[in-house]
Amino acid sequence: MGGLHFLLRLAWADYYGRQHIGTIGGVTLPIQLGGQALGPVVAGVVFDLTGGYQGAFVFFASAVTLASLLVLAAVPPRTLTPQ
Repeated sequence: MGGLHFLLRLAWADYYGRQHIGTIGGVTLPIQLGGQALGPVVAGVVFDLTGGYQGAFVFFASAVTLASLLVLAAVPPRTLTPQ
């Protein structure tokens, strides 16, 4: 975890521009924290209902795959020119 936060913001700044870091962080941080908080709860509920973690692993793997595809499809924001 040592360099994760630094490298993540560095990648955002390089890709989207420094002027957008606050907005991107404000949108993504609650989603990250929500996922970290709900992940163990979801896994526990799936274990209680099914007797195993396989369903939770499939769900989490699908979520990570979808997130990866969304990252690959992301484009830098356009600079708006005054008209």
